[in-house]
Amino acid sequence: MNVLVLTDHKKHNSSNSFYGITNALVKHRKIDKVFVCSRSDKRNDAFFNGERSASMYILEVDEKIDVKTFKSKILNAKKHLPMAINTILFRLPRPVHPNFFKSIKGRFKNCAVINNIESIEALSDKSFLMQLDQYVPPVKLCLNWQDIEAFYARFAIVLKPLKNYGGKGIIKLQKGIAYFGHQKQMSLDDFQEWYELNKQPYLAMKYMPLIEEGDKRIVVVNGKPLGALIRKPKDGGWMCNAAQGGISEISSLDKRDRAIVEYLNPIFKKHKVFMYGIDLLTNSVGKRMISEINTLSIGGLQPLYSFGQKNVFKQYSNELIKFLEDEYGNS
Repeated sequence: MNVLVLTDHKKHNSSNSFYGITNALVKHRKIDKVFVCSRSDKRNDAFFNGERSASMYILEVDEKIDVKTFKSKILNAKKHLPMAINTILFRLPRPVHPNFFKSIKGRFKNCAVINNIESIEALSDKSFLMQLDQYVPPVKLCLNWQDIEAFYARFAIVLKPLKNYGGKGIIKLQKGIAYFGHQKQMSLDDFQEWYELNKQPYLAMKYMPLIEEGDKRIVVVNGKPLGALIRKPKDGGWMCNAAQGGISEISSLDKRDRAIVEYLNPIFKKHKVFMYGIDLLTNSVGKRMISEINTLSIGGLQPLYSFGQKNVFKQYSNELIKFLEDEYGNS
């Protein structure tokens, strides 16, 4: 079995799961070759912009890599298309060019794509939460100022751009103030003016105030939760994302967490989702609710490894092989 990993290494750091995943794939006895194509390589611009016949510069990985060695190794990427690729693995953060997924469908017709493109397109948009009828706080798709105003009239809210990640672009409306991340603030009237100049769809969600309890990230692979982390905001902050200064610590799954995973698993199995991450925040009555679902480039494995779960990447690679054999007949 040959695997092609698509990534973007420009902003990688030591906490990125790409390296542990790739190293585990290289070591797995059922995987013959592992290739990597990076969006950070300018020679791949046309490919990642969705040009189906574009050249690809690809590195074959045959030994252990880390964030330091990879940056030099990727310079040796070769201009070719590896033959007999069985599986394409996305470790690619947003934003993704609108033509990219379509070009992958056309170019790699006989490959298993993890997670598959249809599921990414259907589930990665934050508005997918509106399709869930359990474990989700009040949410509303806001397409204009009237939508925002009506929802905010009920309680403090958070506005989330539909396709952003890592906490980017999230705005909190509370007590007449709009909070842009940890620093920038403006009055509600000023925010309305700003919004009219920067219109975009938002998923509005009731603000969950017990932020000091942190944001619990649960990583699920082939239906199995591999572990959980708690990410807490920096002092005085309200955002828990690592990209926004959040600090992670190891956690465990309780009865409610497992019930949430059991609720979501049939939904994701139907969509042939191999891996997903869920973020849970605590509401005003002390119950954790789903605040985010990620099916594109899911983080969390490397922090779990760093906190002592040394088999987490081996578990990942074994479950990937099992998933491919069960769902696609790959062997």
